[in-house]
Amino acid sequence: MNKTEFLFLSEDDLLKIGVLDADRCIKTCEKVFGILSDGDYLMGGLSHNEHGLSIVFPKETPFPKMPVAGPERRFIAMPAYLGGDFGICGEKWYGSNVKNPKEKGLPRSVLMITLNDTETCEPIAYMSGNLISSMRTGCIPGVFLRYFGNKKAASVVGVIGVGPVQKATILAIHSVMSDVQKVYCKSAHIEHAKEFAKWVTTKTGMVAEAVESMEECISSADILSIAASPKEPLFIKNEWVKEGASVLLTSPIEADDDFWLKNDLCFDNTRMHMAYYDEALGVGSILKANNGWGKMYKLMEDKKLPPLPEQVSMGDVVRGKASGRKSDDVKEIFVTSGQVLFDLGWAYTLYEKALTEDIGTRLKIWDTPYWK
Repeated sequence: MNKTEFLFLSEDDLLKIGVLDADRCIKTCEKVFGILSDGDYLMGGLSHNEHGLSIVFPKETPFPKMPVAGPERRFIAMPAYLGGDFGICGEKWYGSNVKNPKEKGLPRSVLMITLNDTETCEPIAYMSGNLISSMRTGCIPGVFLRYFGNKKAASVVGVIGVGPVQKATILAIHSVMSDVQKVYCKSAHIEHAKEFAKWVTTKTGMVAEAVESMEECISSADILSIAASPKEPLFIKNEWVKEGASVLLTSPIEADDDFWLKNDLCFDNTRMHMAYYDEALGVGSILKANNGWGKMYKLMEDKKLPPLPEQVSMGDVVRGKASGRKSDDVKEIFVTSGQVLFDLGWAYTLYEKALTEDIGTRLKIWDTPYWK
């Protein structure tokens, strides 16, 4: 049989089959973390740990249709193989333009995900990727909180950044940490923080309040979630962070040395961070790491922090090779850089549900290939 077709899933289709189901997404991400620890995956590059290939536009160009550089202005292709129960190849493809929300009424980033059969290479699914990507990004910290969350002191959440990823993170926190009662919301624009606070209360029932002071937001939080894209990296002082707090770093920050040296660190995937580290050294400076963590890596280069192979990787915690939270008094810091493997895991889980519920549109490539 030579007929090839794939399932197209729109954003509306994904909403019907539960793309916003935080509990199920967290369970899927936990499964993916275990696969990372096993090593049953491939990403890009010779190390199999590079997170995509970017088109970065030049500052100037003589070509009238070529875009020029700007904040978060790029296209990225992210191919991967995810093993375990998934056994799938796929890719996330996305473009980013910060002008989209104000000028076009679109999200800053527009994403699509393709899933392929590993043997025949045929596409089996093509789907909207925005909600999938936001949910897996927000639910990855949900896995961390299952193992590192302070169950004795977790009643207040502070969020810095109020975009789609932060919404997903709130859904994940609400799923995992049932004692949370209050959420403080900080954004560059107070009106955006107020809108987010209203959304939090409507969706979760938790009391939420917009605040103007970043220090106040941080110092109040038992769980601090940072998912923001400011023009300049946020700077945090260790003294602002509560003892025993869990800090979710979904976007890069800068901090005083004490923040990194006196607290426990856990990474989403140390092998991927090693690829970023080596890439930065290859272009001349560890500070040029293109995931934004160069200044933290510099502490490793200067031998103030243990090197990445000695750091804790979340997948090893899931597999029982490393421990989660050991003390209620320790500040636990989770450093993430995003991995397409989680997009594929959540996309494939949703694809399987779409098949059982007959959701989506079948699109044909050919009945028989014209040329073989």
